[in-house]
Amino acid sequence: MEDLFSYDFWQLVASRVREGQRRGQAVFNTAYYFYTDEVRVLDGSIYDPFYDDRKVEEFLTRLADLLTC
Repeated sequence: MEDLFSYDFWQLVASRVREGQRRGQAVFNTAYYFYTDEVRVLDGSIYDPFYDDRKVEEFLTRLADLLTC
C-alpha cells in the first residue's frame, strides 16, 4: 500500500511524526494536504485514522480507491 503514495508524501509523514504527531495523525494530515477533497469524504468515517493508528492501512486503501476511481 505504501508504494502507491509518493516519496514526498512519506517524507512529510515522517517529518510530522518527528514533530510529535502519532502515525495516524501524520498520515491523515499529510493526506489532507495532498488530497483534500478525497480525504474530506473519509473524515470522521470508520476509516479515519486521526485518533486510531490501527486504521492507517484501511484509510490508505480507501483513499487509493477514491484516487483511482
